[in-house]
Amino acid sequence: MLAPSVRVCVACKHPIDPREIRRSRGPVPSLEPRAILSAAPRTPFPWLLFFICLAARFVTAYTLQQRWGFGRVELALGAMEVVTASWVFFDARALGVPRPLRWALGVLLVWIVTFPWYLVRRKALQSSCPLVEGEISPLVRALLLLLAALVLAGALGYFLKFPPH
Repeated sequence: MLAPSVRVCVACKHPIDPREIRRSRGPVPSLEPRAILSAAPRTPFPWLLFFICLAARFVTAYTLQQRWGFGRVELALGAMEVVTASWVFFDARALGVPRPLRWALGVLLVWIVTFPWYLVRRKALQSSCPLVEGEISPLVRALLLLLAALVLAGALGYFLKFPPH
């Protein structure tokens, strides 16, 4: 929609005659994010890709555990999760996928579920994934904050060597 004082189209630079502009007959459709997400087709969960990633992770962990031991394998798999979460964040921002931080945190925390789903989601930019990209209620937000606080407290307790009660 253009202001009444505009005399040249900003897109094509074509002169605009105000007498040729027609009034709209109905309300302008809402472009709220919730309306866009509900109108877009949903990205289905990629079960085949999930099982392929799960098998590859098990094979990699087993093979590396035979050579390096359990501790180093955990560090290697954790580093792989951090690297893929970083890639997901920057890739989602570059492609314009909604909620790149949520996708990255999902990959970081639940790699085996979120990473295959993101790989499918990034190929279908017109679709949506309401579980990750949708609005969350205040109750869910509070529960997630409580969970994050518990994880942080557990990590601090582990690193500060607090004895269990």
